[in-house]
Amino acid sequence: MRKHAGVTRATVWAKSATDHIVVTVTDHGGGFDASEPGAGFGIRESIVGRLRQAGGSAEVTSAPGEGTQWTLSVPL
Repeated sequence: MRKHAGVTRATVWAKSATDHIVVTVTDHGGGFDASEPGAGFGIRESIVGRLRQAGGSAEVTSAPGEGTQWTLSVPL
């Protein structure tokens, strides 16, 4: 995170339910325009794509100068 967002700390929350686990990662770094199609191959393939393959989901909320929040859900 430090490399791309200029972040030295992030908050990570994890909670489990009977059928899935949700992990939320929040930082207050530089953020980015998450609506841009070219938001990054790593985001589309490594994060979103792999979670979909596992039956899960990934959502990102970010804007330039506003930091980033990821919500990752994976079935058990």
